[in-house]
Amino acid sequence: LDINSALSDFLIETNNKFEGDIVQEWLMDSVKSIASMPNPVLCSGIDLLFEPRLKLDPLKLFQKVSQYTPLVVCWPGSYDKGKLAYAVPYHHHYREWSTLDPSIFILGLDK
Repeated sequence: LDINSALSDFLIETNNKFEGDIVQEWLMDSVKSIASMPNPVLCSGIDLLFEPRLKLDPLKLFQKVSQYTPLVVCWPGSYDKGKLAYAVPYHHHYREWSTLDPSIFILGLDK
């Protein structure tokens, strides 16, 4: 699920209603429509979920959706010393989470 592309199309159809509740419902419906248990849904292009006007916590949103089906999320950020970050510190959408749910697994590539 390319979230940026699909969500952009959805927002255009709904006259750019930047409301978090609408986006949460959209993501849940989108994942459910392509889910085939026990296979995970791959989510990429998640940047639009960090748009400040949506007032979302993307990590919590993915945790909520993952209660329905397993997710693999391509996360553009980092995981270091127990902290998950989105973007880089000087980016205006930068966010950081210190405590992760035990159901979250961090997969990465060593450099």
